[in-house]
Amino acid sequence: MVHDIENLLHTVYKLPQLEKLSNYKCFDHIIECLNLKDTILSFKHKKIIFWVSHPIQKIELHRKLYELNSILNNSETCKKISNSFSDFEIQIKKQ
Repeated sequence: MVHDIENLLHTVYKLPQLEKLSNYKCFDHIIECLNLKDTILSFKHKKIIFWVSHPIQKIELHRKLYELNSILNNSETCKKISNSFSDFEIQIKKQ
């Protein structure tokens, strides 16, 4: 039963009308895999943008991002982003 639900969800996320929903699901997956706290993600101009609140977080995130390509390529949830992903960027949020 759970397997059927997973297939259904992946089918729904593939719909062009729900592309943004699919992106958010992928962002949740990346945050979970990299154990990122207080990080916001966005996708713009083929870049994944990570928003952190402190320069120390930016340094720590750089260390973790070597896994990003693997996460994108091995996750069914992130296929849409993976197909058009070119780079990432880390920005510090202004308070």
